[in-house]
Amino acid sequence: MSKRERILNIVGYCFENAHGHQEYIVSLCRRLQIEMEESLLLYVLDEEISKDRRDAEISMMQSKGINTKNFFLRLDGYYLKVIKDLSQLIKRDNFDIVHINTAPFPVYSICIIAAYLSGVSNIVWHINGLDLERPLNKYLTHNLTRIFLSKIVNRISVNSEGMRELLRKQRINPKGIVSIYPGVDLKRFDKEVRNSARSEFGIEKEIPIVGVVGTIVDYKGQNYLIEAIPYVLKEIPEARFVLVGSGPLKPALEQRVNRMEPKNKVIFTGIQPLEKTSQIIASFDISVLPSLQEALPLFALESMALEKPVIATAIGGNPEVIKDGTTGILVPQEDHISLAKAIIKLLKDQDLARRMGEAGKRVVEERFTLDMWVERFIRFINDTIKGEVQPYYH
Repeated sequence: MSKRERILNIVGYCFENAHGHQEYIVSLCRRLQIEMEESLLLYVLDEEISKDRRDAEISMMQSKGINTKNFFLRLDGYYLKVIKDLSQLIKRDNFDIVHINTAPFPVYSICIIAAYLSGVSNIVWHINGLDLERPLNKYLTHNLTRIFLSKIVNRISVNSEGMRELLRKQRINPKGIVSIYPGVDLKRFDKEVRNSARSEFGIEKEIPIVGVVGTIVDYKGQNYLIEAIPYVLKEIPEARFVLVGSGPLKPALEQRVNRMEPKNKVIFTGIQPLEKTSQIIASFDISVLPSLQEALPLFALESMALEKPVIATAIGGNPEVIKDGTTGILVPQEDHISLAKAIIKLLKDQDLARRMGEAGKRVVEERFTLDMWVERFIRFINDTIKGEVQPYYH
């Protein structure tokens, strides 16, 4: 990669509930600061994120040695001024590449239009997911916007072939879509810490735990796990269930759990720090992803790195990392009965679960490490500069 190139990485959210992506951004920016003449991480955060959270996020990144700035975004109708100011920033600092990471609507729209108006040579837009659960009118507005924006960026990066196919179905410009597989930092996973979280939860080491990590929203499908729990408990009454994360659906799920019998079988941990989340996953016997939409879930890779079998819906990028019958079990989406049967099967056949966990770790070690993820993106950026981009970097 040429030292003459200057890259601007834009993110539009705080990472408090996306630790794996934070880990990646830190590693990527450190590498880019070595490889390029300049690499700047720009937070474009709106007023929905409090000043304290914005300041804490910036300070955290700067403490890790990342060249970081904040661009406060007012979403009260002054879009044209915001676009003008951001465009001038890009042009003034003479960036060659603008990389817009996952950001909410309309933040990504403002950033892409500003980059386009600045005249920057290369615009790369990373899409990690689609807001398919929104009301129809908002969904149509957002999708029409995405279709337009896909025409003015140079490349769209996604982290699975499943996500690429979903974008094609949404009529996003298919020619510029590039699939780049993600990865996780194996150094932070230690299966020997299995009992530390169990002690905190008051769960004895021989009691099986089924767990899920993720934002608690409709499309993550935690409600289907809740529906599956009574069926599992009929067969394995000692089983426990742990849900890590927070989100708009959490209060409703907690109310449903409070009405369930028997009591005290489900634990909601809320949002946890990165290290603590890894310890909690280590306490699981089975990891579950009942999602309705996924790109390629880092939680699956984290679980596999800890030798946990994974039960996931056969959607999006899940089948690309979870091999049915080898590293886990794939089930239909929105099917709590199939989910319950898969959980029961693995809890009753511990030898099968162990073999799946061991196979999963080998897959992560061979194809899905954090270093591989960063290296793939560096190659992609280098190829973008040369105009020789490949359809995928796996």
